Amino acid sequence: EQRDLELKMSKDPLFQQKERELKTVRKKANQLIIPLLNIDTSLRLPSFGVGSEEETTTSGRKKSSSLLLSWSQLSEITKCLALREKLPDGMTPELQRTIAEHTAWKWFHMYRSNDRLTHLA
Repeated sequence: EQRDLELKMSKDPLFQQKERELKTVRKKANQLIIPLLNIDTSLRLPSFGVGSEEETTTSGRKKSSSLLLSWSQLSEITKCLALREKLPDGMTPELQRTIAEHTAWKWFHMYRSNDRLTHLA
């Protein structure tokens, strides 16, 4: 039920606009962070909410894409690295802040506007 509600909320035009605007930020952050994690990128990782799954085409078919960490994962990882002053080259404090701010906006946008979703989370 939570996943269905999150998917419904993710179709909101404002939500989709923000995701489009920050698509390159997410890809850049993934390119900088994934090599640090020493993980097999061919593995299918568990879903960490809407936005962590593989991208799909407009027809609903999955795009063949490389592993992308969710906004929440990126936020948590970069926050830990920033606190230890170990952000990788190319990951500026501004980029890390953009990730954290978007993750917070996304969470509040989804959960503040739907009582049932808030209860399930």
